[in-house]
Amino acid sequence: MPRSVPDSARAVVAALLVLASAVAPTSARLPSTVTIGPVPSWVRPGEMDPATPATAPYGGQRSLVREVQLHVERQERFNRLVYEVANESGLSGSNEISADYDPSHERLTIHRLGVHRNGRYEDRLPDADFQVIRQEEEIDSSIYNGTHTVLCILDDIRVGDRIEWAVSTHGENPALGGHFQTFLQLQDPWPVARKRIRVLYAPERSVQRRLHRTSDEPAVGTFQGLTELVWDYRDQPGVDADDSLPMHFLPYAQVSFTDFADWNEVARWASALYELPPLRDPDLRQRIEEWNAVRGRKKRTLEVLRFIQDRVNYLAVAIGPGSFAPTHPDEVFARRFGDCKDKSLLLASVLQECGVPARPALVNTVFGPVIQDWLPSAFAFNHVIVQVELGGDTYWLDPTISHQRGDLAMSSALSYGRALIISPE
Repeated sequence: MPRSVPDSARAVVAALLVLASAVAPTSARLPSTVTIGPVPSWVRPGEMDPATPATAPYGGQRSLVREVQLHVERQERFNRLVYEVANESGLSGSNEISADYDPSHERLTIHRLGVHRNGRYEDRLPDADFQVIRQEEEIDSSIYNGTHTVLCILDDIRVGDRIEWAVSTHGENPALGGHFQTFLQLQDPWPVARKRIRVLYAPERSVQRRLHRTSDEPAVGTFQGLTELVWDYRDQPGVDADDSLPMHFLPYAQVSFTDFADWNEVARWASALYELPPLRDPDLRQRIEEWNAVRGRKKRTLEVLRFIQDRVNYLAVAIGPGSFAPTHPDEVFARRFGDCKDKSLLLASVLQECGVPARPALVNTVFGPVIQDWLPSAFAFNHVIVQVELGGDTYWLDPTISHQRGDLAMSSALSYGRALIISPE
C-alpha cells in the first residue's frame, strides 16, 4: 500500500516547486526548440542612429530599425526590431514582445532583449520571463497550423524608451525539398528610420528575383564565398494603403525570390507529394464498387464529389510537412475529415478508380487573377482543387464546398483565376 503524504509535507513541496520555478534561469523554462544564444557569425546588424530620428510617430511609437537577414544555405533567418515609445499612447502594447515559429521543423534562438534609456542599454534578457503559447488563430476556420508564439511582457517601460529585440529561426519545411522561395516586404505602413534586408545564398544556386512596386535594386557583393544582396533604406516613409483596394492588390514594395526554374518545375515538385496511391481500405473499396455501378461518368463523378463534399468534414491539420503534403486517401476516408489537399487527393484517386480522368490542381483563392505575374513558387498557392476531363469538356471541382448543388457544369463555376495542374510532365 502506498504511504500517504502529510498535508504539511505537501505544502513544503509545493512551496519548493514555486521557489524553484521563480529562481530557475530563463533557459531552463524554455522548450528544447527555443534557446538563448549569440547572434550568428554571418549576421551583420545595421547600426542604430543614436540621435532621435525624423520619422513621425505611428500609433504613439517610432520604428527605428526593422531588419531581416536570410542565410539560404544554413536555412536561418535573423530578425531585429528597435522601436521608441514616442508618447503616452505608444505605451499600449510596447512591452509585449513576441516571435512565432513552427516547432515541427524550426528552432528559435533569442539573441537580444533590452531597453535603451537615457543613453544607456539595459539588458533585460537574463531576467526575462518567456512563455511559449499555441494560439491557433485560424481555429474558427477549422485550420490548425501548429505555430507557437514565444511571448515576454516587459516591466517598467516608459515614454522615451527604445526597445530592442533580436531573434533567429533555424530550419525549413522538409516538404519543400530544399527549394528557396520567399517574399520580403521592402516597405511598411509606418515610417521607418532604417529598413534593412540582407540575403545570402550560394552562387551556384540559380536564384531568380523580382521587384514589385519599386525599382530599387540591391547592393550586390560577396560574403564568405556567398552572393550577398542588401537593401538599406534610411528615413523611409510609410505607405497609407486604401482599405477599398482589391484583395489581390499589394500596395507595398516587395521583392520575391525563387530557385524554381519555371512553373513546370513547381508542378513536378508537387507531383511527388500528390502521386495517386493505390486504395486499399475495405470500406472505400466497397464504395468505389457502388459508384462504378452508377451509369454515366458525369453522374458518377457528381455522386463521388457530393459524398466527399458533404460527408468528409473539412478540417486542416497543416503542421510541418502536412502544410504541403496530403494525407493518404485511405486514412482520409476512414477518419472522415481532411483539408483541401486531403479531400482533393481523395477525390482524384477515387475518380481515377471510377474511370474518370482527374488530377489535383493548385490555385490561389485571393491572388488567382494576378498569379501569372509572379515568380514560380510553392508559396504562390493556398488551395487545391481537382481538374476533370469528360467528353471533351474540362471541369474544375472543389471538394471543400459543402452543400453545393446543381449539375457538373454548375459545380465547376469557380472564380479562382489561374490553376497549376499537378503533373510530373
